[in-house]
Amino acid sequence: MRGRKLIVNREWSIAMMLIGFLLITFCASSQKVSTLVSKEKILLGEQALIKIKVEGVTQAQVQEDFRFPDTINHLEILADSIEYLNSSSFEHTLTITSFDSGVWQLPAFTMMLTDKRTLSSNPVTISVLPVDVSDMEDYHDIKDILEIDPENNWWIIGSIILIALVSLFAILWFMNNRKAAIEHKPIEASTLQQLYNKTLQQLSSLETKDLSSQLNVIHIFSSSSDVIRSFIDKAKGANTAHLTTGEYMANQKGKLPNTEIENSFFQFLRLADAVKFAKYTPPAEEITSAFPMLKSLVTSVFQQSKSNT
Repeated sequence: MRGRKLIVNREWSIAMMLIGFLLITFCASSQKVSTLVSKEKILLGEQALIKIKVEGVTQAQVQEDFRFPDTINHLEILADSIEYLNSSSFEHTLTITSFDSGVWQLPAFTMMLTDKRTLSSNPVTISVLPVDVSDMEDYHDIKDILEIDPENNWWIIGSIILIALVSLFAILWFMNNRKAAIEHKPIEASTLQQLYNKTLQQLSSLETKDLSSQLNVIHIFSSSSDVIRSFIDKAKGANTAHLTTGEYMANQKGKLPNTEIENSFFQFLRLADAVKFAKYTPPAEEITSAFPMLKSLVTSVFQQSKSNT
């Protein structure tokens, strides 16, 4: 009887392991990345769109999103936007062009998930063709160049070049100093302290909001991200209000106090976009756990900015 019971328990354990394996396999197979290109052949300087769609992945599962460089393999990425289709699907849209004729490949890009698995997009091949001028009625070929004997006054030419160089250096110096004054204008210590206290009060107020209402959840994420971005801008003397979330993260990469808090903040911004635009409702504990991280970020930026005043 005891041996029979052991056999039953063993068979039950094997069945449960098999069910778990099937569930893991099903979840993994439901996560996929598809790549679509609007044009496989373009003329020099012409633009094409590449859409990279991610399905079966929530924002909370993304540890590191795709990274798109400005230029890669003779192709230039002019713009990168992200659209959240629903709580587990989103789509990157890349606007690309090239000014070099030939056949170029946009390689595969990799996304890392929180469970250390990776998802990759498909590489895309683009043929860039030279501009065809054969059908242009107003096009005229270059004529032969007529040579003439120049009579130059080198003193006048030298004076003009010297004045031009001095003017150029003066303009560059003025623009650099003006830009530095605008971007790095220090904030007064008393003003920074007031801003820090006010920001923590705003976060504490948002932290106590009722989470049972979808409208409240949207308000919490929208207001929290606005409060944090406004605080960082004022503390650092910057202006990033016009930037999208993707542009803002690229702008702030490496500028926040440490990498760990930077990654957590960027993950919060992605989640906020999912809540605002895809109507995603995260678990209550995920919302409440974000506030200690945000307050820690505010304190770190405050201390960093305080040391620079």
